[in-house]
Amino acid sequence: QPQIILCDIKMPNMDGLTFAKRLHEEKNPAKIIFISGYDDIDYVKTALRVNAIDYILKPVNFAYLTEVLNHVIEELNQEYMASMQLANTAEYLRKLVVKSLLRGETLQPAGVEHYGRLAGTDAEHYLAVRITLHDYQAEYQTDKDVKCLFFAVENILQELLDGCFRCDILEDTGGFLCLAYLDKAQASDAGCVFETVCGRIETL
Repeated sequence: QPQIILCDIKMPNMDGLTFAKRLHEEKNPAKIIFISGYDDIDYVKTALRVNAIDYILKPVNFAYLTEVLNHVIEELNQEYMASMQLANTAEYLRKLVVKSLLRGETLQPAGVEHYGRLAGTDAEHYLAVRITLHDYQAEYQTDKDVKCLFFAVENILQELLDGCFRCDILEDTGGFLCLAYLDKAQASDAGCVFETVCGRIETL
């Protein structure tokens, strides 16, 4: 999926403004720069309405185009950094929720609703499970071996749990934190699923 699109106004089959409107309606985040030979204020206004970054007239001043592209790239970098920060914050909050549930604390309804929005779920029930790997240091002594072990365990968790219910799997000191999102029917079977998972891990 392109992040930056350079687009003419007059094109066969579909004009550039219609193309940009389609992207806008589909919530496509691509940055659009129009390049056109039409110095028409109505075109410019329409381009701004569909969130075009710029409207550059032909013949193109390549120094200015380079400046615009550098600006867009910087904007994309900032958006990426912001999204990474948000993702890190979301993971940190998920760990706090899992650890709170493992301590036996009860989430208030407002907290459940807020967490559901954060996780993108409207689950009726949550199940928090901590899986601790014991005595693995004797067999897995190097950092590389330990990483391979944790990678294998995480893959097993993902493989076995994905077919049963949605579950966040977060690596933590010495093991994993799992937070399952359950509907009413799944809630009664979740404990058995995790027992099966732990049995599979013990065979590693």
